[in-house]
Amino acid sequence: MTSNVQRILVATDFSAQAERAARRALALAPAGATVHLLHVLPAAPLQRIREVLGTPVDAQVREAALGEAEHRLEELRARLTGELGRTLTAEVVEGRPKTAISDYAREHAFDLVVAGTHGREGIQQVFSGNTAQKVVRTADRPVLLVGAVKGADRPYRRVLVAVDFSEASGRALHWALALSPEATVYVLHVFELPFEQIIDYQAVDREVAEHYREKGQDLARAELDRLLASTQETARCRPLIRQGEPARVILGQARYQEVDLIAMGSRGLGAGSESLLGSVNVHLMQRAECDLLSIRP
Repeated sequence: MTSNVQRILVATDFSAQAERAARRALALAPAGATVHLLHVLPAAPLQRIREVLGTPVDAQVREAALGEAEHRLEELRARLTGELGRTLTAEVVEGRPKTAISDYAREHAFDLVVAGTHGREGIQQVFSGNTAQKVVRTADRPVLLVGAVKGADRPYRRVLVAVDFSEASGRALHWALALSPEATVYVLHVFELPFEQIIDYQAVDREVAEHYREKGQDLARAELDRLLASTQETARCRPLIRQGEPARVILGQARYQEVDLIAMGSRGLGAGSESLLGSVNVHLMQRAECDLLSIRP
């Protein structure tokens, strides 16, 4: 699959986190692939100036803001090209970052969107945690959120793929394998006992609770075996089955295994997916200490 990742879009707000995202994209991109930097100049501040000061000043301020953004983007493009020896393209567009990034990726047929989990702070904030969540929800292609502070220039070494056996989580496994050809890949399924959220299983007869627990593990093992059989790289996959609340278990396992990347399925457009993992995506984006790859159905 790596050879099919030929067009990578990197959203940048000129923050340090966004630059790490660009470096990660360049590290992942195969030879000959296009890596394109995109800066979205927010329309809201310009609209506010229009309302308060009038159109003539608005036009002048818009040109100044656009010129400054283009200058900074060209500086970033040139610096990364010089340091890493890879050619990048770049463009500034106007709009709402929460939707413009996904729209741009769709219109220009990019294979992968890469961005930082958080960007600049304060009134000039462009790529915030909320923006990252919105891009994951609206993008109709994989989104890689770069959260790790170190290691953006090196390949992934340990990857955790959280699966619930939906189509999206199956795709997440294949994407994770493609983007981390040298990594050990932990494939984790988290199961919950029936009515676990409303029943205290400590108060249930031990044999009954154990029966459900063993049954859940058996079913999960069979599904996990089938999923791993669908890939030709089972040798570097490590199956894991755990019981508990999915977000908490995924984060705990990621810390324990010291992974560089968590990959999982998301709801994507329509929010109609039956994927359990769609409901924990936001929690992971807020708390994960590594990169997060989100794949829509």
